[in-house]
Amino acid sequence: MNPNKSIRILALSLVLLALVLLPGLTERSAAQGGGSWWGSNQWFDWSDYRANAGVRIFLPRLVSGSLEARGRNDSFGTFGFADDPEFFRQAWFELYIDRLGLRANIEEDQKFRGRLPLNGEETMRISELDVSTSRLGLDLDLVRYPFLALGINFDYYIEQLTFHDRRDTDPNNWYVYKSSQPLTIGLHGRALPGRIREMPITFEGSVRVPVPFVNRPTETKVIDWEISGGLRPAVWDMSLYGHSTFSFGIEVGFRSVYLEMVPREASHPLGDTDVKLRAHWQGFFTQIGLYF
Repeated sequence: MNPNKSIRILALSLVLLALVLLPGLTERSAAQGGGSWWGSNQWFDWSDYRANAGVRIFLPRLVSGSLEARGRNDSFGTFGFADDPEFFRQAWFELYIDRLGLRANIEEDQKFRGRLPLNGEETMRISELDVSTSRLGLDLDLVRYPFLALGINFDYYIEQLTFHDRRDTDPNNWYVYKSSQPLTIGLHGRALPGRIREMPITFEGSVRVPVPFVNRPTETKVIDWEISGGLRPAVWDMSLYGHSTFSFGIEVGFRSVYLEMVPREASHPLGDTDVKLRAHWQGFFTQIGLYF
């Protein structure tokens, strides 16, 4: 994996955004009765509840992939994987209690499928990289204003990622590798910098990386970053801070995912887990959400 440059760019952008906006935010907070740089006159308010839910259509392209096993290093082209965009559906649900967000991401039926030529004409689907999973997450906003939030996040994958090594039609050569459940930690940022005809403009960015110091022999590593922007028309308005309490979001963005998997389980005659899989997919997405 070589995503370090992209991660540095995104993290630096979030830091620069905070440095540029914080002086003005502090003044505004003081004017509104808040005496802290983090956007509130108290660190935590248990009576402050917010929630959001939405769906996303993600169109990723398999940029690269390889499997090192039994002395070989095969690219995904060997298994018939094409780089044609796939069609993934995703959903998320999040409950915020003041700065703390409890989140669930559902990403089901997300598979990159290889194809094997038959009779020189027809093709059949055979090898498969299954990245369908659900994630539980915690988000903590360290800086929170009505128009800016910067914080950290933690995600745990409930399900295993699976690779089906089926490069020919002989069942004796079919292998299945299953990952451990990845753990990630990261940064996120959200901003509402202005309005278009009274509709708030939104920008969001996040990056997730493997949890440091967790270095199990079969550790599966995921690096995931995304950026998005769009509009959130208000369903009704509230005078406090001049922003909506219930809005409908329409956004587009770009997401990139790097995977490095050392299988925890292997299902084939040799029972060999001395395997390393690397994959990278990315693409644009569009999403709609309800924010309360």
